[in-house]
Amino acid sequence: MMLGFDAEERLIQKLPNDFVEKVVWGSRYPHHDTTSAWDAIETLGQARVDEATLAQMFGGNAVAQFGVALEQAVLQ
Repeated sequence: MMLGFDAEERLIQKLPNDFVEKVVWGSRYPHHDTTSAWDAIETLGQARVDEATLAQMFGGNAVAQFGVALEQAVLQ
């Protein structure tokens, strides 16, 4: 089981290693306070969350949970 998270959650920012294996990022669209994946990556990057942890939270955990293969990497 995975938990969804919002990058604005302070515990994710302060203790990313406590959550890295338990969470997947997801949009709250169509809610008015939705942020993009790019916004969330920027927020967590500013909180000094390393790239390997970000990769796991933003795709790696979902791949493992749902048994799908990544076909393409998205670059900014």
